[in-house]
Amino acid sequence: MNCWNALIILVVVAVAIVGRYVYLQWQNQHDEQRVVDNDIMNRVIVSVGEQRYSWWPISHFILYALLAFLFPDCWLFLFAMGILWELIEYAVSLFAYRKLRDSETYDASKSRGENKQFDKSSVQYAKEWWAGNITDIYFNVAGIIVGLLLAKLIKH
Repeated sequence: MNCWNALIILVVVAVAIVGRYVYLQWQNQHDEQRVVDNDIMNRVIVSVGEQRYSWWPISHFILYALLAFLFPDCWLFLFAMGILWELIEYAVSLFAYRKLRDSETYDASKSRGENKQFDKSSVQYAKEWWAGNITDIYFNVAGIIVGLLLAKLIKH
């Protein structure tokens, strides 16, 4: 079982995500509302009942399905790394988003000079978009299951 390759891929993806976040912060002058507004990954693409899903959980599903397909013997490792990542995101959110958490509404006029409220229905995360989320773990698990099933069907 060679999970090092899976770990390398996860680290590369994590660095890319952190780099993207830093870029969004720089581009939007550290205005969390503008970051949320300008994050194309945060746009809702699927709604199931009252729950809305953006590209973020879908990307979790795709990443973990691909990794489980490529490294089926590492499924438990992948599961553990997914939980660890969500815990790291949760820890970051405790410190990084106090200001945004304290605001009652997402007011687009603060970031775009408009006199209207931001349409929260168009994004999955209107507040604390960089926070650990149990939904991401569900998508990770679903991706791992699909990846393992595909590996079993295609490789064997």
